Amino acid sequence: MSTFNGLIDEIPFISVDRFEKHNLHSSLFFLSHCHYDHMIGLNRDLILPGKLYCSEISSIFLKKQFPNLEQSIEILDLEVPTVLFNPKESDTKIVVTTIPALHCPGSVMFIFETQNKRILYTGDFRYSETAINKYPILLNKTFDVIHLDSTFLSDNYCDFPPQSESLRIICELTKTWIERGSEYKVIIETPAQYGLECVVRELYKKLKVLCSVEERHLEKYLYFPEMDRCLSNDINLSSVIIKQKNFSNRNKSANLEKLKKCNYRILKPTAIYWRNWSNNKPIYVHEGNEVYRIAFSNHCSLKELKNFLHMTKPKELKLNVLPSDSLSRQRMENTLDLILKNIQEKEENEKEDYIYCLNNIQKIKNTPIKKNDIHIQNLPPKRIKF
Repeated sequence: MSTFNGLIDEIPFISVDRFEKHNLHSSLFFLSHCHYDHMIGLNRDLILPGKLYCSEISSIFLKKQFPNLEQSIEILDLEVPTVLFNPKESDTKIVVTTIPALHCPGSVMFIFETQNKRILYTGDFRYSETAINKYPILLNKTFDVIHLDSTFLSDNYCDFPPQSESLRIICELTKTWIERGSEYKVIIETPAQYGLECVVRELYKKLKVLCSVEERHLEKYLYFPEMDRCLSNDINLSSVIIKQKNFSNRNKSANLEKLKKCNYRILKPTAIYWRNWSNNKPIYVHEGNEVYRIAFSNHCSLKELKNFLHMTKPKELKLNVLPSDSLSRQRMENTLDLILKNIQEKEENEKEDYIYCLNNIQKIKNTPIKKNDIHIQNLPPKRIKF
């Protein structure tokens, strides 16, 4: 869950992913994606005192969920720098660029550029070690500050399987069960209202099966593009049921009551459960009674965060997700210290290798290169804010 207060110190007239209290003094607003911990403060009575910028997909969700905000919403095209002026100070401007965050439909990162600062706000994101290479803008710029999704900045979550592998297993476990007959159903249990949109689309794409969602949530799922053909609120037409974990008896729909007459298999795509997972371990476990737990994450693992920081090398790092207790926070800080130390050592080794190569070239000129002669523009963060 995001603990970010929405404020960017270097750009005091904007708020990102928070829309309450102090944020309402801002002049411009930004939303990275439509999950509720990033939408705090948005409601059907709110009138924002400025424009709200987001992706096209997020705008569809917002306009249907909050029709009162329709006149405030502005779409930012992906990877297109957009100049925005502070309405209260027309001579103050920022340049904003969005990049796919690969977290959920419509999720984006924001690059904010002022006259002398460049800031990256990741929102929630999941970048494999190769994904970052698809977006050269992240590698070709020096970031003064990165606001980082630190959900799994922990040595308990060093690695997760690729999302494509998790989806393959979910499809496989679904297919082998529903092939037995129409009375065989699969329940996919989700810890939150949203987050499994890619699962729904993959099941339709690979198996052509419709997923049933509790009626009270169906309309919101349909806000996302391409979801209408993947969903149904009629369990008789659906082989798969998306069910929120720990929903109360009073919220059970008539559709879900019909499950009592069916044989069902329960799939639990989760990340929290998979502490200390590694590539030589299975990515799902059978818990008995046709209950399967699958390793699935929409957030970066520690390994992926390490790679991201090594590639981007911000001057300053701020964490968007902080534990509530001091002991866990200290562990997170210790883990981050080790990451930064390893990055520093790797940079020093690369620097030494570079010097060695140059010296071999320069030998004939008898002009050896010294370590202090090499200047690396992007160094690991020297300051960390918690």
